[in-house]
Amino acid sequence: MTIVKRATKGSALTYSEMDENIRDLYEDTGIHRVLTNGSGANEQAHGTVIGKFIDIGGTPTRYSNYGPIVDIYRDINRANEFSNTTKLGGIAFSGRNEDDVKVSYASISTLIGSDADDGEHTGNRIVFSIADGTGGAAFDSYLNDSFSVGHTSVINASAAALQTTGAFASDTAEIQLGTSSNSQSIHATVMNSGLRPTGDFYLPTADAAKVLNIGGMGPVSSFGFTTTNKTTIEMLKYRGQHMIKAFSSSNIEFDLPICQNNSTLSTTTAGVGDMWQISNAGETGTTITIDRDGSGTAQAVYWVNGSSLVAFTNNPTIAFGGSLMIQAVYAGTYMIFNATGLTDA
Repeated sequence: MTIVKRATKGSALTYSEMDENIRDLYEDTGIHRVLTNGSGANEQAHGTVIGKFIDIGGTPTRYSNYGPIVDIYRDINRANEFSNTTKLGGIAFSGRNEDDVKVSYASISTLIGSDADDGEHTGNRIVFSIADGTGGAAFDSYLNDSFSVGHTSVINASAAALQTTGAFASDTAEIQLGTSSNSQSIHATVMNSGLRPTGDFYLPTADAAKVLNIGGMGPVSSFGFTTTNKTTIEMLKYRGQHMIKAFSSSNIEFDLPICQNNSTLSTTTAGVGDMWQISNAGETGTTITIDRDGSGTAQAVYWVNGSSLVAFTNNPTIAFGGSLMIQAVYAGTYMIFNATGLTDA
């Protein structure tokens, strides 16, 4: 049967009708009837129960622009109970283990953040966890954290960061940084097929920000293959890279940035250890001049020439076919190594 009600208020139900209504609520009202409750502006969701499965769906109406929504709402006075570590709700994925005990194998939960007023509230984080084999308890209560005991938080996401206790893996061997319309990619290797190298890549051990030395420029590097002068700010953008003057019949200048003992990576000054590999592959008779005073503050530059340490009184100048590696070694000081075609001009 279904729930019996009177169209006219004040018209009492019979005892038999009340008994049936109570029986119906107790025995026959399930998730399916709850999901399909309401119509028109009061319609909440359409659902279908097939065996042990629940399908939440239906045809969108003008009352909802976003389709079915699952809302896990903790309706408790914020001031009385909530704190920044209070769980708002969770989803548990449970099953039975070999001892026929119900346990949780994975879960998703979220925590409240700040206690600011409406419009300024923040979430703490959303956590995806998975059983790690350390001996989780039976999942036998919805009043404690047994749904996540013995779990490792594999993904911990907040508005500030995304963390994982495991490794980020990609079937495409690629990580994209930036926005969808303006991104850069880090690839595992240039070998897009076949057997990839198994060697790992390690960042340098350091207690401050560093720029990695990139061995090659890659295809179509507009800065690496340069025909124009470069300012100190432009030079700083390409620390650790190879720069080549090519396809040019004119002389060019690179302004040397001020070197400081920076504790963090600076966009205005170089730090000790920063280096550039510079080659002149232009035309016969052309030069690249490294302007020691290009920043407005002359930097000391030394050249290891054989067994002698030579200080530049003018500017390091690279002839056609020449190359060098210049590195910041101290505040206000650079050294040039492995130079060919170099003069003090």
